[in-house]
Amino acid sequence: NDEAYMASFTDRLTGILTRTACKGISVSVCGEASVLMKGAAGVQNGTTSEPLTTDSVFWADQLAAPIVAYAAWKLHEDGVLDLNRPLTEYTAEPFLPGERNLNYVTGRSVLSHTSGFPLKKHATLPTHLELMPTTMFSYSNYALLYLQRAMEQTTHTDLQTLTEELVFKPFRMNSTSFVWKDSYTDRFAHPHVKGQPILKVRAEKPNASRYFYTTPTDYCLFLNKLFVPQTSRKCLAPLTLEKMLQPQVELHNGLK
Repeated sequence: NDEAYMASFTDRLTGILTRTACKGISVSVCGEASVLMKGAAGVQNGTTSEPLTTDSVFWADQLAAPIVAYAAWKLHEDGVLDLNRPLTEYTAEPFLPGERNLNYVTGRSVLSHTSGFPLKKHATLPTHLELMPTTMFSYSNYALLYLQRAMEQTTHTDLQTLTEELVFKPFRMNSTSFVWKDSYTDRFAHPHVKGQPILKVRAEKPNASRYFYTTPTDYCLFLNKLFVPQTSRKCLAPLTLEKMLQPQVELHNGLK
């Protein structure tokens, strides 16, 4: 029965914690149009032992890229941002002053991780590209910040407001944000380093390369819209969505 299955599911999550150094784990299982099941185990703060729940909010910066991609494709579909044009055409000032190859960086090259930007390792911006744009796959969160700047300047809207309108509200992702919300205070799943919680991860301004908050259930709602074509005008048209999900780069061993 359902109760027995859920109990087994929760026991499995608890078992994962006993075999690892993780403080907590939260899992949501996506169906075609809904969240099939969700569960959580452990704590969201190793010092206070506050229990982790399915409503706990995670600092999940590496999951920001698909959200930005969806919003960028919506702007592309609406004729606001051409993903095939250089992003220098959408920014008032050069993102990397003096970099002569910056004009080859497009929204498409950023989203396919072929922008040539280096991986972000420091708080300051790099001074130059690491690779020639479009020549090879190389993940970079700096590039995502560059695309954010272009989207913000061409729409005259910050990323938080933009994604609220294009993604979070239409998909009912009520616990997802690029900036900190007061409602997160009592349900934030703190990252831990050497067993100690990291407390200062509160973004006041949107920065797609570093800050993104969500729950597994909210992210499931987003994934459902990616893999099940929608008819609502608030969502990407099926043909546009198909283009967004097409493989762009061939990796090692034939992977794309």
